[in-house]
Amino acid sequence: MTDWSFEAEQFRQAVWETAGWWSAPHTRMRPLIFPDGNAWCALYGRDLQEGVAGFGPTPAAACVDFDKNWNAQTLKGAQGDDTPHVISTGADTPHVISTGAEK
Repeated sequence: MTDWSFEAEQFRQAVWETAGWWSAPHTRMRPLIFPDGNAWCALYGRDLQEGVAGFGPTPAAACVDFDKNWNAQTLKGAQGDDTPHVISTGADTPHVISTGAEK
């Protein structure tokens, strides 16, 4: 009888790596990737001030930096200030979902 444990482990590892790649922020959010001077930029959002960006010498390196920066983001107002967190629904009036004072 053949021992398939090595092949099963290789398959499990391949599935695990593929699942990790598909759940990465740059694959889920699909930032715009473009050359910026002598580097590559991965940008999600309108601009660098409002969005999340990553930079690197290659598109892949820019995506790795984007993932790091995406995961480092914090919600504005999360430090206990009274800034309301607003979501846009496309309607005329945005909805306030919470404020820092509720903590």
